[in-house]
Amino acid sequence: MRRTNQSTAVWREPGIGATQVAAVMGCAVERDQKPFVLWAQILQDREWKLVRKAAELAQDSPEWHRWRNDGWGGSEIGSLMGVNPYRDGSPTDAVRGKIAAREGTEVRRNENPNMRRGKAKEPEARAMYERLMGWEAKPLCVLHDEHDFVRCSLDGIRPDDDLILEIKCPGGRNHEKFLQCAAVPEPLIRQQLFAHCFDYYRYQVLYQLLITGASRCHFVSYCPGEFSGHDQFALIELFPEPFEQERVLERVAAFWGFVERRELPPPEWLEPAARPPEVLGGAVDRD
Repeated sequence: MRRTNQSTAVWREPGIGATQVAAVMGCAVERDQKPFVLWAQILQDREWKLVRKAAELAQDSPEWHRWRNDGWGGSEIGSLMGVNPYRDGSPTDAVRGKIAAREGTEVRRNENPNMRRGKAKEPEARAMYERLMGWEAKPLCVLHDEHDFVRCSLDGIRPDDDLILEIKCPGGRNHEKFLQCAAVPEPLIRQQLFAHCFDYYRYQVLYQLLITGASRCHFVSYCPGEFSGHDQFALIELFPEPFEQERVLERVAAFWGFVERRELPPPEWLEPAARPPEVLGGAVDRD
């Protein structure tokens, strides 16, 4: 027997409760408790509770940018955790940008050549992934069950909502490291290696898994220019880290408080909060 709190993801999974057994056995007297009426209701509830879905928004449209600016997106979590590798990626910069957006200033990230390449190649990478796996993974904007400011724009999600897709189209140097991660067969060591080398992307994935309640993420690296054949495509399967995800949610909530109060975070809040794990079997070069 497993004990569970009704608010957990386990409880939200589809199933039949004790009070519904009579309907399943065909002896319920209430009209709305017939077996297939009951099952239809369970499926409907499951679709709503697993993932709160925003209206379909075209990526990079003005509506999409406004939606992202009214909360913390997945690509912004690295800044809050103190692991953003870019010069303008501090927690203070992140809060300042959100305050400006809430005051009516249009805030968009400046695109560099790498970002433009990623946008151009992402549909191609998704199509290759869908052919390989045999299922669709459509882009989707989603919200956390309880906190509207906890949100993200997914590169893809499987129709059963239990697997998400994150696509990167990096340069050759990083793609080579993604290939190394993908080649590790043991899930724990693979996850540790990925976290050690790419903690910025690790927190993005953990945040997306937190919001959706999905059981895993397929992290895809696609580099068709510098690699050919099977080597141009790397697929890394990653899993939730509940304790670290709880820390991420607490930090996001705290920083959103600064945004709502129109305050910049004090110095004690600016220390990096990320905890990259040690990799079993020795250190790995992160550069």
